[in-house]
Amino acid sequence: MQDIELIENIERLKNKYKMSEDLIDSIIYNHNGYHPIAISSLLVNIDNIDEDDRMLDIIDTMHRNLRISYETMAAFGNLSLEEFKEFIKNPSTLNEQKKYKFAIRLMFLHFVFKEKYLIDTNKL
Repeated sequence: MQDIELIENIERLKNKYKMSEDLIDSIIYNHNGYHPIAISSLLVNIDNIDEDDRMLDIIDTMHRNLRISYETMAAFGNLSLEEFKEFIKNPSTLNEQKKYKFAIRLMFLHFVFKEKYLIDTNKL
């Protein structure tokens, strides 16, 4: 049963999301600690998750796993702490433009804290 689900997920990633086999392999099979079915399921179910719920999950994960405070996320997101806390309670409190800017800044912050990347010292 799990093999079928994984195969179906991979086919959907190829056909619907136009991912190459190399990209799929690098994402699905190189996440230490995560099962390939879990990773592939997260990707193929992107259309089934509300964007506000996804943002709230990302905020929660950054707070718990990366230990980034709400105050820090609010500051980087160009929100007051009060606006941030209200957003967590009720995402509709931010207008679309403010929400978009906050999401972009939060994704960048997440990238900087989470990713491990090499710096090309030849360009410095």
